Amino acid sequence: MTARNKPSRSLKGVRRQYRALCDRCGSKYYNWQLRDEWTGLMVCHGPSTNDCWEPRHPQDFLRPVKENNKLPWTRPEPDDVFIVGCSISSSSGYADHGAAGCMKAGWEPGGPNMSYEDFATIYG
Repeated sequence: MTARNKPSRSLKGVRRQYRALCDRCGSKYYNWQLRDEWTGLMVCHGPSTNDCWEPRHPQDFLRPVKENNKLPWTRPEPDDVFIVGCSISSSSGYADHGAAGCMKAGWEPGGPNMSYEDFATIYG
């Protein structure tokens, strides 16, 4: 048999050992003492280690129940309705004291010339 035809030694079943650092505590361990954590870190786990490995919390796997928030029927909001009424104070003829459409020039609320009939006619 030539060197080419010789069967190669199979490393199957042989554990290759090397040293590596724990990503959490920084201690040196063999590769078989390190474990991949859910955070992506290689951390120590097992006897004669700092046991930095932590399992993922079960609450991380819960999914909320989707709620059905739809109403059975809806209708559009009506347009705003503004009711403008004139009162004694809004009918004042003075600047910045009366309301638009209600002011009367030269009119003084409760003036000496205003009778009940005038008041009833204006505010009817």
